[in-house]
Amino acid sequence: MKRAVLSALIILSASHLAHANDRQFTDEQWREDLAQYVAFAQDTHLNLFHTVSEEEFNTAVAKLNQSIPDLSDTGIVLEMVALATRINDGHSWVEFGPNIPVDLLPVRFYEYDDGAHITHGIGVHRKLEQHRLIAIANTPVDELLQRAERYCSRDNQYGVLNARVHWLANVAFLQHEGIIQANQDIPITLESSGGESITTTLTPINAEVFFKQLQDEYNVPDSQKPLYRRNAALAYWMEYLPEHKTVYMKFNAVRDLPDGPRLGQFANTLIDEIEDRNAEKLIIDVRHNSGGNGNLTRSLIRKIKDCEQINQQGRLFVITGRRTFSAALMFNARMEAATNVTFVGEPGRGKPNSYSEYNDFHLKHTGVSGSISSLFHQEGKPDDTREYIDVHIPAPLTAQDYFTNRDPYLQAILDQ
Repeated sequence: MKRAVLSALIILSASHLAHANDRQFTDEQWREDLAQYVAFAQDTHLNLFHTVSEEEFNTAVAKLNQSIPDLSDTGIVLEMVALATRINDGHSWVEFGPNIPVDLLPVRFYEYDDGAHITHGIGVHRKLEQHRLIAIANTPVDELLQRAERYCSRDNQYGVLNARVHWLANVAFLQHEGIIQANQDIPITLESSGGESITTTLTPINAEVFFKQLQDEYNVPDSQKPLYRRNAALAYWMEYLPEHKTVYMKFNAVRDLPDGPRLGQFANTLIDEIEDRNAEKLIIDVRHNSGGNGNLTRSLIRKIKDCEQINQQGRLFVITGRRTFSAALMFNARMEAATNVTFVGEPGRGKPNSYSEYNDFHLKHTGVSGSISSLFHQEGKPDDTREYIDVHIPAPLTAQDYFTNRDPYLQAILDQ
């Protein structure tokens, strides 16, 4: 049964329906790549059918295989993305790859506690920043977000929350869902901070061009950013906040700095700073940490655990958020088990016990890429079935917080 679906994938349909527009690859190439993906998933995942049944998964594969002649290249990728979400873990996903051009709206969205807003606009669209999204092509934002969930690989609801809003700027998604037609400017309805309704049109641009322009236009000095958005390229750094007698550590990635110090060495410096300053609080901020090598955190946690000055209720805090993932979640789970930590912000996008580990693939013909999980990481107790590690102090983030450089997560701790 495990391999039964594979032979069916390379059987060509008897009918020859007209291809959708913009096809670079043949039906045969797509079918072979789909077969390669399914074989890789079956060979790699420790328990591919831990959530979806084998029958349901194979039925979805067969349906996609049959639909290939009717779909564009981007439509086939999106259906493969949706297929991957059935596996139901955040380390198993599909993306477009380098061979299939992707167009984006010239804006970026983020879903705050008070709705989805435009955070960045390219060129003349910078004037749209801070506006709340109401609709795209007359489709309300709530419906757009609901449709986007089909394409979000996830371990829990915070993984969906992290991913779904970004699909709204993806032109292939909007076309595949029938929200817009191909080769058209896209009407969008917004609301200003003053409550004024605005309708305008956006012309899509290539994703590579978009991110290049985004980098060029938003090269803002760290001195103009709030503390939590500084030094984004550094895996870890710290700063002492004298007015609060607090050591703040930003932990962006679970890896060693290439030029040092290694994370274990940095842990020694962190504890020295706490003791030399006679600090009353330690804050470790992992809200933007999507993972790395989980083995590297053990020394850091051990040193924090052994620091009696700081390992106390009300003195040790970890800021977490919807982007916290993988090895960063392993860090949170270990901190929960070993220390008197208080979690602040919003839960991360993974479970204490979950299937994980990145295993990259690149499909032969189309270059479609992604990952399949291969291991089960148990950081909680064997019977721990929690979808996430909950926070002790929730701290909603509003659009106004973001645009005025206010950090409610940090402020919630400093107010303690």
